[in-house]
Amino acid sequence: MPIEKNLALLFPENHIQPSGSVKFSLSLDGQILEGFLINEKGKYFAYLNRCRHMGITLDWDSKEFYAKEKDFLVCKTHGAVYRPVTGECVSGPCAGKSLFSLPLVQEAGQIFVDLDQVQKLYGGRFK
Repeated sequence: MPIEKNLALLFPENHIQPSGSVKFSLSLDGQILEGFLINEKGKYFAYLNRCRHMGITLDWDSKEFYAKEKDFLVCKTHGAVYRPVTGECVSGPCAGKSLFSLPLVQEAGQIFVDLDQVQKLYGGRFK
């Protein structure tokens, strides 16, 4: 018997261009979480839209997460700079911490967040 997966559908794989980003919401344990998905040179990564410095959203409602040069992700409030592939903060007030990564599954041309893996990693605690 196949194992059932608890997946949240985000977007088709072709929804975001390279160095592009898009916000999404998902429900986990009764709470609504805002995340964002990026296309980093054809590979997809998703993170909780929460700066590790103060817990505020990174994008100020602009829906843009990349720095102007498209080489790093940036918090628009205090300028924390994150590596797109790892979410690690390399500069700013939260240096050394990382964004909360949301594990992805790609199947049949669609991108999903694996909610079971999110639960295992964080148990609903994002601090």
